[in-house]
Amino acid sequence: MRKKIIILMISLWMIAFVGMIFTGMNDNEELDLVTAFSNEKYMYTESFVNGKASIGNSYYTKEEKEEYLKDVANKLGINTECEFVEVRDDNIVTAKLTKVAKNAITNIKLTTVETVKEKNIITLKNYLEISIEISNSLDSAVAYGDIIENIFRSKGVVADVTVNLKGSIEGELSNTEKNDITDKIMDKMNADIVTGNRTQEIYTVYGYSKDVEDYVVFGSTKTNVNVAITYDELNNETLIYMATPIINQDF
Repeated sequence: MRKKIIILMISLWMIAFVGMIFTGMNDNEELDLVTAFSNEKYMYTESFVNGKASIGNSYYTKEEKEEYLKDVANKLGINTECEFVEVRDDNIVTAKLTKVAKNAITNIKLTTVETVKEKNIITLKNYLEISIEISNSLDSAVAYGDIIENIFRSKGVVADVTVNLKGSIEGELSNTEKNDITDKIMDKMNADIVTGNRTQEIYTVYGYSKDVEDYVVFGSTKTNVNVAITYDELNNETLIYMATPIINQDF
């Protein structure tokens, strides 16, 4: 239930955010938010959904790992052939299933960490990670967050599921425009700004909202709302990132 509430809040937050952008950038022109959000003429967006959890210390053969990951893919609604690979890097073995579609890239990984103890006894710890990158579909991102949570729950574990959004706006924003967008997001999230860097070159702001249960701690400071804004000079576009509790994508 707690995760569903968080995912719902993320959805409402992002919708409110898109509304602010189009109100500010189009002279109060009223646009349908969902249509505008997915319309490349106005804004291009990418959603990143990720879930990860420890799934025990059982031993899996390569064939069993492939079947395990295919079962997860089937629960995600992927029924077509996927690319499977297994790679060893010292004591870490990663089995991965990848599906590339028109508007989404899905990676499902089963990572095994091997630890050698006394008398050459090897202990194992397995981690399952599901990540989906989706183009121009907020509804899909929110839905997959719920599906991923249910997949982990069906395996008897609770995962950390995060949803990140990256949006692009044509041209470069001034610091005043960045501040206006960020302050309104924080206001909509009922969040207090706790720290950040608001220079033109590096713009990232962290806030804390009592309405969001998850949080991370920087030193002694709690934060669970994160906004970052950068400018891509090559493509002349401003990139806006936001997430709760924290952005876990490169920017």
